[in-house]
Amino acid sequence: MIKNTLCLLICENYEREASAIIKGRGVADVKVLTFPAICYGSKQKRKELAKFIPAGKKKCIYIALIGDECAKRFKTLPDKKIHLKLNRPEQCFYMFVNKTIIDRYLKEKAYLLTPGFLDKWRKCIKEMGLDQKSAGKFFRGSYSGLALLDTGKGQNIKKNLQQFSKYVNLPSETIPVGLDHFSMFLKEIVLEWRLKNINIQEKLRSSLNENTERRKQKRINIDRTCLVEINESEMVTLKDIGLGGIRLNSDRPLPADSVHIVKIFPSIKKEIHLTGTVAWLSSTQSPAGSHNYEIGIKFTEINEDSKRSLEKFFTAIA
Repeated sequence: MIKNTLCLLICENYEREASAIIKGRGVADVKVLTFPAICYGSKQKRKELAKFIPAGKKKCIYIALIGDECAKRFKTLPDKKIHLKLNRPEQCFYMFVNKTIIDRYLKEKAYLLTPGFLDKWRKCIKEMGLDQKSAGKFFRGSYSGLALLDTGKGQNIKKNLQQFSKYVNLPSETIPVGLDHFSMFLKEIVLEWRLKNINIQEKLRSSLNENTERRKQKRINIDRTCLVEINESEMVTLKDIGLGGIRLNSDRPLPADSVHIVKIFPSIKKEIHLTGTVAWLSSTQSPAGSHNYEIGIKFTEINEDSKRSLEKFFTAIA
């Protein structure tokens, strides 16, 4: 089930840091998803990577893809209901420390590392198609040394760095960077998403107010269960109804302007079929973190038979 959730889609090398930040903030509507690190991967892995994003469709309604060159290998989402935005730093390491510092190390030909890489450096070397001899030749020919950006979220950092340094025969140093810089980077993405949601809600409320002023049909307050078909059937609570539309409660959001088939059951043997478009949406959050959505659907297709059935339904519940 698609939820009104922001998914941060980031390289697996930075999963531990991103998850620690999101978990530390205690937010329930932001999730961390990862894609395989491909900076040193094979062409086959790069080809398969394009298939990853659709896997997040059932988890979130907004995906913030974070990556530089690797992000180019993703294809546009075929599902228009899922919003995808590319957040592309000029250099991935800029997410963790000031650009000036990173540029100085790069100018000095340092090979920059993060804990995520060190956790699996042997696997990475293998994926690069190198053994110890060729790896040593490659790294010594291209770099002057190793520089670890220590975020504090690695495992066996000191041991892994010593082993990798010895393997490629290059000196190493550790730069304590922590998570503050990365936290600010992710915070900006989350705030931008929240602001976008607020703007959407304001537009929906404005549209609702305009529709309310123009609406002439009588609305009847009700508290009855009806069936809304959205790819698969889902039972929701109907709050009020009129010839122009309905207001209902649901535990999942419906995208603005999306079209749905609404079935209303006046009795066990009777049902009324209507077609409507989502006109507005509002949400509330319980202390436990779950969301409840109130949705306004405007009827776009209502024939004479459906109209008569609705009028009989109104009479029966009045």
